[in-house]
Amino acid sequence: MKKNRAFTLSVVDISNQTIDGTAANLGSKDNTGNVLSLLIFNASITPEICVTPSEVSGNVAAMTNYQNSNPTGARVQANALWDPKFRGAPSTAESGVLGRDSSLLNSNNSYANLVFSFDGRTSKWSNNYSATDAVFGNRGPLFTNQSTGNDGQAAAFPTGAAGWQLLAGSEFGERSQTLQIHGGRNTWEGNIGYNDGHVNFENRADPAEITFQSSAAITLPGSTTATRTIPDNVFVDETNENTDASKRSNAWLRPVGNVVVSNNAGSRSVTVTPWLD
Repeated sequence: MKKNRAFTLSVVDISNQTIDGTAANLGSKDNTGNVLSLLIFNASITPEICVTPSEVSGNVAAMTNYQNSNPTGARVQANALWDPKFRGAPSTAESGVLGRDSSLLNSNNSYANLVFSFDGRTSKWSNNYSATDAVFGNRGPLFTNQSTGNDGQAAAFPTGAAGWQLLAGSEFGERSQTLQIHGGRNTWEGNIGYNDGHVNFENRADPAEITFQSSAAITLPGSTTATRTIPDNVFVDETNENTDASKRSNAWLRPVGNVVVSNNAGSRSVTVTPWLD
């Protein structure tokens, strides 16, 4: 997919003073840790606010030694634009990430952000003040039609009255630690922040106010086939919005550990590694 550079940290750090980058991996800077660290460096937020008081994971801890000037993890310390040692996900999801200290195992962040390495979602990272564009919130589990190795949706739409179900037998689904942050052991509940600045406490992962229009006919309960407006599960990259991942604009909230960018005949392919727990 082609990537709009106007929405990447490669443009912010265009001379590669903070993290080294080349034309082949410009988008690799666009992970959760770097985005949050840029905000901390500019005093928009603090490291402490990046960890929820309700955190249950032993792999998450606030960063107590954040360097607001001359960060030692930067390529050129005096010209750095953020501290690249700040982690948006544990090291297991950040293997090989540029600028990371491999001895630091924990995440310094509790939250999930809108996955932004896709053209279709770039407008949601602007100030559009939409009350239905989810951009930040508590992280969540895997659901039916997902698997450990693929955070995208495998089937068109979960049929039946039950709707989305937690992925059975999975440590990232029905045994996910994220269920305990605000919900119970069998349900997800959590806070979701929207582009207009308001935050809702949602009691389901597909809130009524978040929907998308399917791009192709899908099979509905009762074996009828049609295109329709579908509730958007914020933790699923629903393939039935568009089969082309670069054009999907649905809400997809995950802490992003690693971003791999590859170029092939002028087309840029982006692969993200979300953190699941």
